[in-house]
Amino acid sequence: MKAAGAPAPTPTAAWLDRSTAGVALASLFSDVSHELGTAVLPAVLLALGAGSAALGWVEGSADGLSAVAKLWGGVVTDRVTRRKPLASIGYLVTALGIAAIGLCTSWAQVLACRVAAWIGRGSRSAPRDVLMAEATTPATTGKAFGMERAGDALGAAALQLAGALTLATSRTRPSQVTPVS
Repeated sequence: MKAAGAPAPTPTAAWLDRSTAGVALASLFSDVSHELGTAVLPAVLLALGAGSAALGWVEGSADGLSAVAKLWGGVVTDRVTRRKPLASIGYLVTALGIAAIGLCTSWAQVLACRVAAWIGRGSRSAPRDVLMAEATTPATTGKAFGMERAGDALGAAALQLAGALTLATSRTRPSQVTPVS
């Protein structure tokens, strides 16, 4: 029996709802995509005749502009009421930028694609985080964000496991591979 004047218990919202699961899955698949792009980037640049300096320019430019995009994404997120389109566009730009690297014929094109992908990646962070925070209660925010981070980490681990499995089941051993001239 509850005492007079005692606050009524607040109903607890389910923390694993469509928003949380959707963002976690988007993080998982996005991480697989851009980790794969990152893993093959040095080989792509070498195949295009670019050296390690080009890799430094590509990575440094992409990381620097991603940081600026995070700041921009936060400002825009605070000014709009619909945040889902912002996050969705960020995920789309990231995926298209990474995929377009496969079509590049020069290191400058790789630079443009990687920068575009990382701008998308940076700009989606703030709207994604606000969507997650709005979809949960203060008591379940940690679980929801933990689920998103788990999706991201699982995406990175899945790519590594797939690579190891591919090498383990390959008939050609790394010592038998000859470089392509």
